[in-house]
Amino acid sequence: MQIANILLIDGNKEQFSSMSKMLEESNFQVTRAQSINLLNQKIHQCEADIIIIAIESGNVNVLDTFQQLILQQSLDEAFIIVVSRYKEEELQIMALNSGADDFWVEPITSRLILKRISALLKRRKPKEFNKKSSFYIDYERFLIVKDGQEIYLPKKEFELLALLYSAPVRVFSRDEIKRILWENFDRIQMRTIDVHIRKIREKVGNNTIETIQGKGYKLYAA
Repeated sequence: MQIANILLIDGNKEQFSSMSKMLEESNFQVTRAQSINLLNQKIHQCEADIIIIAIESGNVNVLDTFQQLILQQSLDEAFIIVVSRYKEEELQIMALNSGADDFWVEPITSRLILKRISALLKRRKPKEFNKKSSFYIDYERFLIVKDGQEIYLPKKEFELLALLYSAPVRVFSRDEIKRILWENFDRIQMRTIDVHIRKIREKVGNNTIETIQGKGYKLYAA
């Protein structure tokens, strides 16, 4: 199960080959396009959660094209990352003003890439659910409402349940959960996920989260 879909706009950038391989090995679905002009086509094909665009300081006009595509396309649910080997402040400001969510200066380590992506995914916009349902999450007040009862959870338990709630038909593996929710995910034991799941069930109900044997957890279908 992939953590998220990533679209690489690389202009035949050799450095992106190793990044693409690393991301795929980390359970991301990766699609590559040779130029930003293919963004319009590829964005709908791969349903990208994250778009990573490589630019050079001598080719800043790509930011104008990029900005126009953002205005024309429904990219509000995709995070945009600009990558460049140039670290000039003006270039970074231009990228962020054009709509980028983050700016990476190369060279950048695999460990840092995964942490920066994990931080972005934590900001992923949850899908809207019917508040008349017997169970829903109130993101504005950071609480759970079940059968009309308001239930408060500690931060990490709330984030875990919210993650499952954001994609109720999807099974999240323990490895996916820790990579998305923990900054220092490499230090988190799998048992930690199980303990949080148990505590959530104790507070919200055993019929809230379903264990998929050998795969992970998902929200029970409402």
